[in-house]
Order: sequence, then C-alpha cells, then structure tokens
Amino acid sequence: MHTQVLDVEKSTEELCTRAWLNVAKNPRVNVIGHPGQEKFKFDYETVIKEFKKNGKLVEINNSSFKVRPGSAENCNLIVKLCKKHEVPVIVNSDSHFSLLLGEFSNAINLLKEIDFPEELVINSSEERFKSYLKQHNISY
Repeated sequence: MHTQVLDVEKSTEELCTRAWLNVAKNPRVNVIGHPGQEKFKFDYETVIKEFKKNGKLVEINNSSFKVRPGSAENCNLIVKLCKKHEVPVIVNSDSHFSLLLGEFSNAINLLKEIDFPEELVINSSEERFKSYLKQHNISY
C-alpha cells in the first residue's frame, strides 16, 4: 500500500523527518517505500537509525532511478547509510507494467557499486526472506 503522508506543497525536511519517525514507530509497517523521493527529503541519518531500531526494511525501488527526478542521488545516500548502520533493504522493481516485472538492474548496480552486504538484502534469498517474515510474525 502506498500512502502519502504529507502535502507536497507544504512539505519541509523537518516535517518529512517527523513523519518518517512516526512511521518508523508504527508496528503495522514493515517496509519503507519510496524513501528517496526528492520532494519528501528528510534527515536521512536520523531516520535510517530509527528504521534500524524498529526493524524496518528500506525499499530500494528500481523505478525511482528513472521516474522520480532527484531520487537516484537520494537513494544512493540512503543505501550508503543503510550499509553504515546495517539496516536491511528489500529490492523492488515497482513494476506497473508486466515487461518490467523483476527488473532490478538500477537497484542492483547501486548495491554493487557501494559493495552493499548481500546478507542485508532480505529478498536476495528465499531463506533470508522467510526468516524475516518469521521474526516479525508475518504469515505467508
């Protein structure tokens, strides 16, 4: 489910940071989607640490690199911080068209570029993904 928590016209880094900190505390949220959107920049360092503390997965959305201007740079910074703070990520094609299903090349290239640890990519193996689901009491 995609939810926009802020009005684009009124968003500031401070408001976005507060919004993400609140989302991080929500036990019903497991994956942080589209965190690199330029129009919703936040204090990445502070919030990424909070995602770690609350067991959230950070989505590396392949489509963000092409469809959301400014997102590539933000995603790069977010992934580096996830590596630094050992925050797990999940790679997603965000395919809205069947031919793009499973297309992760931009996300994978970014992860390889910064030598991101594979063990922090939760959906890089079925075993790792199922383990995450079990740890968080999510049935499949």
